[in-house]
Amino acid sequence: MPYRAYHLLLGLAGVVAVAVLLLLRADVDAQARRGPRWRQRILVAGILLLAAFGLGPACKGGVTPKPRSYSNTSGLQTDPGTHAGGKAPRPAIQEAAYRDTAEWKQIQYVLGEAEAVASGKRGSYPFDRAGKKQLLAALQKAQGNADSLAKKKLLALAEVGLLKVDLAQLRQRVNGFRPTEMRMATCYEKKSIPYPAELSTRRLKLRLPLLKQLAAAKRLHPVVVRKVLVRVEKNLNTLETPTEVSKLNQAAQADARKLVTEVRVALTSVKKRLDKPPVTRAALSGDPRWQQVVAFWRYITPLAPISSKTTTTQRKAADAKKKLAEAAMDGLVKAGALTAAEAKLLKAEANRLRGELYRSPPADQRVDCYDQMRLDPARVSLGRLQVRLPLLQKMVAAGRVKPPVLTRVLPAVRRDLKQLTDPKALQPLRPEERKKAAALATQLKAVLARLDALAKGK
Repeated sequence: MPYRAYHLLLGLAGVVAVAVLLLLRADVDAQARRGPRWRQRILVAGILLLAAFGLGPACKGGVTPKPRSYSNTSGLQTDPGTHAGGKAPRPAIQEAAYRDTAEWKQIQYVLGEAEAVASGKRGSYPFDRAGKKQLLAALQKAQGNADSLAKKKLLALAEVGLLKVDLAQLRQRVNGFRPTEMRMATCYEKKSIPYPAELSTRRLKLRLPLLKQLAAAKRLHPVVVRKVLVRVEKNLNTLETPTEVSKLNQAAQADARKLVTEVRVALTSVKKRLDKPPVTRAALSGDPRWQQVVAFWRYITPLAPISSKTTTTQRKAADAKKKLAEAAMDGLVKAGALTAAEAKLLKAEANRLRGELYRSPPADQRVDCYDQMRLDPARVSLGRLQVRLPLLQKMVAAGRVKPPVLTRVLPAVRRDLKQLTDPKALQPLRPEERKKAAALATQLKAVLARLDALAKGK
């Protein structure tokens, strides 16, 4: 079925479903946020079609729900709470002002669709030619809608600027996917792929002026800011990873170090203006949110080592469970049941497991152009441990640890440490990398010993 016809029929079916729910006096917004994904998609399409004709507010809530497959939208589910100093009513009204607009709903919808394609969740051929053209046009329209929100003074110029940068990046990634008509075509000619640090440098240079504007803005919309900061931090983490920056030439390394300093200062200034929940201690074992984290680990742990034998359905299920687990971790951090460092370690390990799961093509899909990348295990372990060591040191400095968290994150840390102490595994590394590996291994052994002692109550 052509892509346009599919969405038209989906929208009409959604309108009928919305009408039925309204006749039954049901909360359409609430119904669209719960239940099976297919029902959510139908109701989303119906609400969007009604919104296009100016009938969106007829649905209770007036906020377009998002299918569960969307990524990086956990911060958009709820508005920030009241500040300790009071004066929360005005920001709350302003939040509703932009969230009820057709422009914001279209931006949210197209971000979800584009992220699903760019992340690979829709497969190697996520659309036909007409569908690809339609999605690219929608991304372009979202850029205009972002400008419209700025002209209406519903969003700050810096917020809109960051949104537009993200939309442009997503458009570029979506454009790299081939339509279904090209499924049987020969592979693309191999091209030189930039290092991750090069890409992150380019992206942060675009975002730095906007971050500075955010830091100086009179008022921020926390749910928008938190959404756009996700990619900023991701790229910043890349430039703060020595193994990635070391691949650049000397001039580029100096440029990256200077950029990291400037971005970190601006980012810290912005974050200070966002609400931060108080850090308290709470038990994990009986918390339903922690059980979601455990459920993800139980599901993906036996599948990750047998990547080539897993199916597309299993991978989609793992992605869904990972998304729920990450949302649960965020909730635990806000409730004070987990520290930020612990949550980051858990998420880093979750990303590693997902990477293992997707290492090979799925067993039920034949992909002729799937090239497996050969990476030296010791170099990969070095990069991972350089990111994890500061977080582990923070846990030691806190003086208290949670055994359930250690059970999840330390096995992978110990495996990586084993790579760094294996002379045979270290042979492919450069001399300077071997020195870094030796120093890191020494530090890590001391930290692990201290964590073991804390876990035993010593």
